[in-house]
Amino acid sequence: SNGDSYASSLANDIGFTGNGKLLFKLDIPLNRPGDIKLAGTYQFLDNQIDLGKRIPNLGKVNGVLTFSDSKIESENITAQFLGGTVAVSSTSMPSGVIRLSATGKANLDNLIPPAQSRNIGPSQSSWTRYLSGGADWRAVIQIHNKLVDVSVDSSLQGITSNLPEPFSKAA
Repeated sequence: SNGDSYASSLANDIGFTGNGKLLFKLDIPLNRPGDIKLAGTYQFLDNQIDLGKRIPNLGKVNGVLTFSDSKIESENITAQFLGGTVAVSSTSMPSGVIRLSATGKANLDNLIPPAQSRNIGPSQSSWTRYLSGGADWRAVIQIHNKLVDVSVDSSLQGITSNLPEPFSKAA
């Protein structure tokens, strides 16, 4: 189906590195081979998840993902993202929608290691030259078929902008 090919291409764009613990149960009834049941858990142990070239990586991923033949869920998976800590939970809805909820704190000062930040010259147009500080944020991501709906909310309180007016902002 189209949803299966989309899930396959989405999975092909995501890279996982690290160790974990996989536990699963597979029931294959001999008299009803079409009624196969699969269920299990995967525990992330300090993994790295590469979400693709346009999204920053998740580092130090820890937590448990629960899956079955009909759903994938997680609760309190923690990671490093945008220079701070993030907690992610997910649920699969009966309609086939996968809903991810994330809460975290972006710490822009942690995004570039100090050794690299000294090498950013005045001619480089890196946004990190203009923004500093940290702020809490929340995100909800809903995936259904080939559609991804992303909503991100933050007051940006704690972020300082040294951009020209009208974009300059105190923390």
